[in-house]
Amino acid sequence: MADAREMINWSSRPANLKTGASYPLIRCKPDDRRRWVILSREIVGLDTHYWKGRTVPHVKQDCPACADKRPFRWYGFLACLSPGWTKVVHEITPSVCEALEIYAKDHGTIRGSVIEMRRTRGKVNGRIIATLKPIEGVPVEQLPEPHDVIPLLFRLWEVQEHTQLPKIYSKPPGGFPRIVKNGKEEEAA
Repeated sequence: MADAREMINWSSRPANLKTGASYPLIRCKPDDRRRWVILSREIVGLDTHYWKGRTVPHVKQDCPACADKRPFRWYGFLACLSPGWTKVVHEITPSVCEALEIYAKDHGTIRGSVIEMRRTRGKVNGRIIATLKPIEGVPVEQLPEPHDVIPLLFRLWEVQEHTQLPKIYSKPPGGFPRIVKNGKEEEAA
């Protein structure tokens, strides 16, 4: 059996020093009454699974969480400004998405709206209700451009450059099954 010290990938520096900008990821809490200014022009959303103790993205082909029969649920993400005018990424649920679609239909865009989200019954798993109104006192044209939320999600899910998959989906012990392609045996990845 291998020594535990040999099983860890020790290093004196990070493999990739290019981390890029990072923004806090905000989720609606039961007692949250803060208002956020939406910078996004559209929602960035995807299906996710709760698998192995964390939320991970559903992948299109050979999804390990699907193979494990884990149900998926949709989440959306918005570039926002916090009450202190700090850039953040806010997670939203389908019920919030419905409210945003109605607002966009009435106002032509979600950018520049002020959103307040609260949970029904003040519980952690309560349905999220969103209230939206136009921003006051600041022309939408003067708001900062929306920040890209996808790099934050890639860091959160530890998406690896070489596989474009989250680290949790990385190569299992013993490797991936082998396939034959063009007469050559390769690992399926």
